[in-house]
Amino acid sequence: MKKLLAAFAAAALMIGLAGCSAQGDGVARSVKVSGDFGSTPDVTFDTPLKADDVQKNVVITGDADKISKDDTVSVRFALYNGTDGSAYTDDSGWQQTMSLDFSQYDPALGAALDGVPLHSRVVVTSSAAKLFGSDALNGSSMDPTQPLVAVFDLVDQAVTDDQPTRDDFTDADFPAVTFDAQGVPTIAAAQGNPPSETKVKVLTPGSGAQVTAADSVTVHYEGVKWRDGQHFDGNFGSDPTSFALTGVITGFQKALVGQQVGSTVLAVMPPSDAYGSASGSALQHEALIFVVKIESTAPATAQ
Repeated sequence: MKKLLAAFAAAALMIGLAGCSAQGDGVARSVKVSGDFGSTPDVTFDTPLKADDVQKNVVITGDADKISKDDTVSVRFALYNGTDGSAYTDDSGWQQTMSLDFSQYDPALGAALDGVPLHSRVVVTSSAAKLFGSDALNGSSMDPTQPLVAVFDLVDQAVTDDQPTRDDFTDADFPAVTFDAQGVPTIAAAQGNPPSETKVKVLTPGSGAQVTAADSVTVHYEGVKWRDGQHFDGNFGSDPTSFALTGVITGFQKALVGQQVGSTVLAVMPPSDAYGSASGSALQHEALIFVVKIESTAPATAQ
């Protein structure tokens, strides 16, 4: 089963949206969507919704380049059951971008989004088979005739090749970082090509325990793409997160191992130390920049 279907069906947050049936032409236009581009959408529609052929409605028109049915695009998405209004995805899923390669799905999906500008929000209604393609449904429990409502935010043109790197990266090539009164960082635009191996700069030295490769760490972090400075993840300003270093990308491990608790570090990593080989990831081929504040560390087996 294709990655998009697996991602859509991974969560099952049930939302009841009772009402009258919406049928015929303009089914996509009958779906009401509010909220700004990039924010979690508020989606309502009358049920049961009747959807067979792929229809679209652009509810927010972007101001960037138009996409092609042959493109790979980074998207945020939400998916709903057209019969009863229940949601297959939840708010946390919306915060993660993924790569959508139209060639992996039914051609009708690519045709529907062909020519829509990036930074647009689009409602797509369809049967499961027409949206995903019959091959993608093999092995899944979803009925091919199931009506679906999908909301896509077309975030960016996905990168299809690793960005060129440089061997002569120095401290002067690190992007500048500033912090607001609450300690939330802003990372300045990067210049030139990223380093060929992960580079780490200590912004604020700590005095606590030293992080080892076998540890579980608790951190605040901010992550942006080297290419365009776009934020993709982070938790400054909210609760820190904990994880075992054995379960994160190589560049993140290199950034933290050997550092002391209390330190804030700036790490720049090439695609080979990030998600360079992670097919389907929205961060595949991207060089990444992280600011990380190490709050605590402990042996992973003790967590």
